[in-house]
Parts: sequence; structure tokens; C-alpha cells
Amino acid sequence: MEQRLLLVFSDLDGSLLDPISYAWEPAAPMLRELQQENVPLILCTSKTRAEVDALRRKMGHRDPYIAENGALLVLPWRFLGKANLRGPYTKDYVLRLGWSYGEVLHTLAELARRAKVRVRGFHQMTAAEVSRSTGLTLAEARKAKQREASEPFRFVDASEAQIRTFRQMARGYGFKVAEGERFWHLMMGADKGQAMALVTYLAEIVEDVRVRTIAVGDSRIDLSMLQQADFPIVMPRSDGAVDAQLLRLLPDAVRASAAGPEAWAEAVHSAVLGHYRNAAQAVRKPRPVAAGDSWRVAAPREAVPAPSGEVRWKSPTSRKTASLR
Repeated sequence: MEQRLLLVFSDLDGSLLDPISYAWEPAAPMLRELQQENVPLILCTSKTRAEVDALRRKMGHRDPYIAENGALLVLPWRFLGKANLRGPYTKDYVLRLGWSYGEVLHTLAELARRAKVRVRGFHQMTAAEVSRSTGLTLAEARKAKQREASEPFRFVDASEAQIRTFRQMARGYGFKVAEGERFWHLMMGADKGQAMALVTYLAEIVEDVRVRTIAVGDSRIDLSMLQQADFPIVMPRSDGAVDAQLLRLLPDAVRASAAGPEAWAEAVHSAVLGHYRNAAQAVRKPRPVAAGDSWRVAAPREAVPAPSGEVRWKSPTSRKTASLR
């Protein structure tokens, strides 16, 4: 039987975390089981590093994680090889796969101006407003505002036509706009799927084995991650409904029984058992990284070609923020 490594990638809100209370404790037995079986759990979330680090301390989580929808990848040194953990190399390695926070805010404002639509992002909201909008505590909301490479936002009094124009314009510049359960997200750089592909690629190099993946998510922001997975699991939202686009684009995905940690644990347990039962017969999907290193994210402004006759980005050597003039 070919040796394989199993990786579990999971969204947090509405998946591992309860969509209302944000509790994770009902999944604790499954988390311990993954640790005992040496199956890394890679958290993949829109949350900030500050939020995830606080949660990881409570969970005892020691594996890599992906923050801000793929814009940040945090790798413990031990994940990168069997190195001596004594001395200076004991901290996590943080890799930014997206644009800087300042560039994201500038571009969001420029896109909104050009699309003639108003948006309101986290940087314009107080911690109390974020708390009321998300159900987070005030302390948690402050951590949610400590953003480094992405910005959740809402459209203000916008029509469907205006939102459509905004999204089309963003795509024209090479950006991605995704709708979460509470906020929209503008992604400039890697998304969850690309960050997942990079982690998978590194794991295959370091461990010198074939990797199979389980991915769990509940919204369209998770689509790129779920499409990468060998075993995709779609979680229902808090009202019990499943995102129609996920169902349409992932017809073979497993549908969890409910939202939150108990159903998450049940679905992941079944997928892990299925992996071990079918390891000898399963055929691994081709990954983008195997053909052309498509997981790579170019430097800001180099990654986005300028549409003819419209946008001209400043030189990649300039340290100033990209302009949409």
C-alpha cells in the first residue's frame, strides 16, 4: 500500500465553531483523535492571526493555519522538517500571500468609488459595532480588527446592479470578491484554495509521501478550498440551509447533518475512517502545483495585469500603494 499523509483543512465560523456561540468544545474528542493519529488540522479562516492564536491556545492546536481567507499562512517550524527545535528556530513562520492591509483598503475605496457604491469595512467600525454585527465579545472584536492583509465589508444601501458592477470591476482587475454569511470579502492575492495547495505541496516535499486532503466549509468563501479536497464536506448554515452554489458546484461533497462542532466532528470522523478504508484504492486528484506552480502568488501589482486603456499600476519596484487612476 502506498504511504499517504492525511491533512484536514477546516473553516472555523459555522464549521468547527458554533455559528451562534462560537463554541468548539463539543469537537474536543475529535481534535484529540486527530492529534493521536498524527493527522494535522489546518485551520483555514477569515479570522485574523490575533483571533486564531487566541483560539489555538485554548484548543491546544499546534498545526499550521491559514488566516484572512488565504492572505496569511502560519507554519510552525517543525512542520517544515524534522529540525532541532532548540535555539532560535522555535517560532512560527508567517508568510503573507496577499497584498498589504493599506493596499487592500486603498483598492476597496477606489473600487467602490468607480462602481458608485458605498461600502463600510471593519476599519470604519468600532470594536463595539463589530461585536454587535458578529456576536463576538468586545475583546474578540478588537482582535478581529487587527487585520494585516484583508478587509471584511458590507455594501451600504446598494442595489443588486451596483453590487454586480462592483464584483465585475474587481474581477477585471484580477481580484476576488466573495460573500460570507455576515460580510463580503475582497481578496487580493491568494485565496483559501491556493494557500491550501501550498501547504499540501510543502507537506509532500517535507514528508516525501503522497498527501490526501479533507476540507470542511460552509460558504462560498470556502469553495476554492473545497474544490481542492479529495474529501470535501459542506456544512449547513445556522438556519439549516446549505449554500446552493456549493451544492451545485460540489455534487459529490458530503453534506454534514447540521452546523457547528458536533456535526463537524461526526463528518470529519467519517471522512477519516473513509480515508483509511480506501487508502489503497483511492486515486489522488491532480493538483495545480504539479503543473506550473500555480499556487505561487506574484508580488503586489505584478500579479494584476492592467486592462488596456484603463488601469495603469505603478511599477512593482515602487513602495507606494497601487493606484487605480
